[in-house]
Amino acid sequence: MRTVVPLIMIVLLTGCAAKSYLQQWQGGTGALTPHAGPVCLLTTPLSPSQPSTLIGRAVASKFFGGFAETFLALANTGRQSGADAIIDMSSRYRPLLIPRAQAYGMAVKLAHPESFNCTAAGGKMY
Repeated sequence: MRTVVPLIMIVLLTGCAAKSYLQQWQGGTGALTPHAGPVCLLTTPLSPSQPSTLIGRAVASKFFGGFAETFLALANTGRQSGADAIIDMSSRYRPLLIPRAQAYGMAVKLAHPESFNCTAAGGKMY
């Protein structure tokens, strides 16, 4: 019994960390060269005047937590896949047996990231 309780605690604590990954998507290039710069999270699509390349679908989730860590994990997945922005982002909270925050969106590489204003487009930089 003394070893069961610590083992359960370890499993629960490691399972609570935010997890994220990049899904292959039809028409997507797959992961590009990672970068250390900011990533814009947008709930809307990009303007047609802002050319971009689809990389894939970024997905993040966190058990027993809120969206702050989930959005940060989503942005980190974007960075590691070479994305400048996550567009058409959706998020939801599933408060069932094990509460979980989820966020997902399309990871894109902008053709001209220097001319893109994330805040003016309604997004938030991470």
